[in-house]
Amino acid sequence: MALLGFQSSRRAFPYLLTILFLSCGQIHRASSVLLSGLKNHHGNHHQRKPLVHPNQTTCALFMGAWVRDDSYPVYQSSACPIVDPQFNCQMYGRPDSDYLKLRWQPANCELPRAPYLVDIDSVQGKRVLKLDDVSGNGNAWRDVDVLSFNTGHWWSHKGALQGWDYMQSGGSLYQDMDRLVALERGLRTWARWVDANVDYSRTRVFFQSISPTHYK
Repeated sequence: MALLGFQSSRRAFPYLLTILFLSCGQIHRASSVLLSGLKNHHGNHHQRKPLVHPNQTTCALFMGAWVRDDSYPVYQSSACPIVDPQFNCQMYGRPDSDYLKLRWQPANCELPRAPYLVDIDSVQGKRVLKLDDVSGNGNAWRDVDVLSFNTGHWWSHKGALQGWDYMQSGGSLYQDMDRLVALERGLRTWARWVDANVDYSRTRVFFQSISPTHYK
């Protein structure tokens, strides 16, 4: 698993592009009444909580507890063809399933989940992936000592595993677009945020790309 450290995301981004082999694809713009309503909707932007609690000065990631989260699991192993057999407990007859709803909660800080790095908001009951906006997630990343980012496979999911209903880019809404094009736009938004908001004299930034495997 490669872990790359960059002093500036302006230097990082060309490397990411060479890895991704981005190609231009046909973008299909949706024209439904629902899309028009979503485009004209201006709801309250969701702001992530800061990673460290207000009354704390440090984040002890390895002190905490496993807590139940009813939004878990984030995917069903039976619907994911790339789960390695040795990690598929349900396939081999494990009778309980409550462990699938457990997530790690540090004692004095939050671990916000942002698989796309850019923001994803709920608008009129639909999930809108905002390729041009990272300000909501960025609120949780400010003023920490180490930022380690990775994203990749979430962008390729379709059907039940797809994490959004629509994409928003350049003021337009899309039902879908070439996934590598979407990933490039999202990474450019993320890179601009890092350059504008991270103090490199106190924060080290890593971009990990896609891990070969990461099952527990």
